[in-house]
Amino acid sequence: MRYQKENTTFRISYARGFRAPSLKELYLHFYDSNHQIEGNEDLIAERSHNFNFTVSNNSEIAKKPFVLKAKAFYNLIDDKITLVQVDPDNPLHYRNVNTGHFRSVGGDFTVGAYPLKFLSMDAGVSYIGRKNSFYQSEEFVFSTSAIGNITMKFLKNLASASLFYKYSGKYPVHTLISEEEIVLNYLDAFHNMDLNFSVKMLRQQLRLSTGVKNIFNNTQLVGTGGGSGHGGGDGISSLVGWGRTYFVGVNYYFTKY
Repeated sequence: MRYQKENTTFRISYARGFRAPSLKELYLHFYDSNHQIEGNEDLIAERSHNFNFTVSNNSEIAKKPFVLKAKAFYNLIDDKITLVQVDPDNPLHYRNVNTGHFRSVGGDFTVGAYPLKFLSMDAGVSYIGRKNSFYQSEEFVFSTSAIGNITMKFLKNLASASLFYKYSGKYPVHTLISEEEIVLNYLDAFHNMDLNFSVKMLRQQLRLSTGVKNIFNNTQLVGTGGGSGHGGGDGISSLVGWGRTYFVGVNYYFTKY
């Protein structure tokens, strides 16, 4: 449903979801020195209810476009497919299983501004809570994230430079110590940033790009607890990237629409 009043738009939606397990989740068995991950042929499909409410406003400040958007959601997923630790004596041993009734609730707020013809900026923050009956969780466990992006255009919009930033707050992770003991841990918060440059040539049919991804050189997050699928001992960890990378790209468009 959609309703608009002047510069403000309201939207509300409901979706009934279905997701069958993938071939990877069913059959992949991956073993090395730091992983023992198994598929599960007994997985059944996820089914979900999804509710969304959005409010957006397009207005002007000092005759410059200004956009505000707020979103709230509530999701219910039955038989959610999750990778969980299945051997209390081996923190590397994980398997895909259906984890019962999963719930998530939260929202985000974003702001977009265009103070100059060649400059656009946007920023946002989100707050999301999760709980799962499989982990005997009675309360939502929340995490926060934030983003900020800046794009500048040059040479009559034929060239651009973009800076993308994201903050990911402490992320909750449940560790299955035994069939009767479950521990709530948190992965550390981290920052990430990408920088891209691009230019269009030959009547905009050729596009050259270069830049840096993962400027802060994030590779692995750590926390405290009983173990994870990527490490052992008394800590938990999760891979978030392969470090800082540099790239060069070339795109050629044979046809313009």
